[in-house]
This record gives sequence, C-alpha cells and structure tokens, in this order.
Amino acid sequence: MATSAGSPARANHDQGNGKSQDQHSQGKGKDKEKDKHQEEEDCAFAVVPSVFDPQRTGSVRAAWVPGAGLPDDTGKSNFGLLLQKTSPIATNAAAVAEVEGVQGITLSELGFDVRNDSLCTAGSPRFNVTTDVGVYYFFGCYYGIHTPIPGTNFTRVRFTNADAFPATPTTPPFPGFGSLTVQSIELVFDETGFAVLDNIDINGTLIGRPGVVQCAGGDEDDDHDHDHGKKGNGKD
Repeated sequence: MATSAGSPARANHDQGNGKSQDQHSQGKGKDKEKDKHQEEEDCAFAVVPSVFDPQRTGSVRAAWVPGAGLPDDTGKSNFGLLLQKTSPIATNAAAVAEVEGVQGITLSELGFDVRNDSLCTAGSPRFNVTTDVGVYYFFGCYYGIHTPIPGTNFTRVRFTNADAFPATPTTPPFPGFGSLTVQSIELVFDETGFAVLDNIDINGTLIGRPGVVQCAGGDEDDDHDHDHGKKGNGKD
C-alpha cells in the first residue's frame, strides 16, 4: 500500500530510522571508549640497558643495579640504572638504555631522578628523543627543573620545552610537549664518569626497575611516587 509523506506509516518509519541512527552513534561511541580503554591497558614501557662500543674497548657499562636506587614501595631491590664510561670522552663508545614501548605515543612529560654523586652535564646523561618524522632532540641532565628529593641523595629532573636541543642546525624547532609523536627514546651516557638514574619518567609513568612497567593508571599512583621519591608503577 502506498503512503504519503505525512502518513503515520512514514512517520513511524522515520522515527525508527532515527532510533537506529542514535543506537548506531552510541555504539560507535562505546567502541571508541573501548578502543581507548584497550590502548590504556596495553600501554607499557621498559628501559633496556645496552652499550655502543664498536671498537670493543670494554669501557662502557649499562645495567640495572640492585641497591643503587631509591627505596621501593615494596621489595628490597632498590634498583638504579647505572650508566658508566671509563675511557676518554673522545672514545667512540657510550652506555645506552632504550625506552621500549614508546613508538606512537604523544610525549607529554619527560624526566628522571639522578643520584647526587652522578656526572650531570649538558650532554650526559641525556635523552635522545626521535619523532615520527625522523628528527630528534637532546635533553641533557644539566638542564630541566631540578628538585632535591627530601631524605635521599637523589634529585628529580623534569624537562620543559626550553630544554630541548635540536640535533642538527636543520632540525626544526621542538614542537612542544603534548604536540610530539614519538618514534624512539634513548638514554645516552658518552662522557667519562658515571650516572645512576631512577624513576625514568615517560608521560608520568615512572620506570625504576628492569622489566615491563604498566603505564600510570591514575593520579593516586602518580602523586604517591612524585611526593615521596619512591617507585610507583615500577615497583620491584
């Protein structure tokens, strides 16, 4: 039976379409929330030490060392990340630690805790942050905001936009935290001496031990760790 545009049958059909579209939109919204939640659950980082020593000088070391870091919330390992070079600065060798799990993230926060007897210069230790377009920036220990952690022999370092140094003269200006998509992040130590780091900070997740650390899940963990200088998500 044919119906006119103003007929009850047409009106019911339109209302049904409206409900279907609303349900479809709601379903899309739920799917996006689910995908976002899944991404948060899948988010995890690890700081993996290694050495760059093509001439095999044996003069560089990178390792998580028990007892070298800050007190842990649980356990007694108190890991610290040791980066060391005993050869002259001109030697083509470096202690390195790669931050795994960062590809594709938007970088909003960067830093570490450094033990006060460490070498802390403009070049070592430093972050090398490579973007998704293949350019990279240095963040040297000497720069950033330095805040002593009460009751410890560590200082917290947090980097700002002003602390980013382009790797080459042709590298574009740093796009700013919150506007940078990451390809890779490395810690590098290539000067004579050593540094002990803890609580490597990637977007508020503090990595203070070997192995995989789940991304920070809320303000409670983050505040606890920041206030007391202890490991939160990176517990031993």
